[in-house]
Amino acid sequence: IGPPGDPKNKPLVWNKSDVDPGYLEWYSGDMPLELTIASLIVGEQALSQKMSSPSSAALFEVELPAGFTHMRAEFELASGEKLGAYYVYVTRLADADG
Repeated sequence: IGPPGDPKNKPLVWNKSDVDPGYLEWYSGDMPLELTIASLIVGEQALSQKMSSPSSAALFEVELPAGFTHMRAEFELASGEKLGAYYVYVTRLADADG
């Protein structure tokens, strides 16, 4: 994956037919998940926080250098299983130097 706008980037597409059939019925959205830990890895920084139940979001404030980076966000269930976050909101708060 290249930086945003790179013409070599291809759109990400999720196809239900590509999912292992054993996982299709894993979660139908009819009850809340027991999230215990939220984690964010962005660039060289790894952060995590305990989730209070029931929570629908985790908030991280991170200082980042200018430029392209990668980010991964995930939640841990009470069972210890880890799930990727479905989406994230990113907001630029202010420039570090003023």
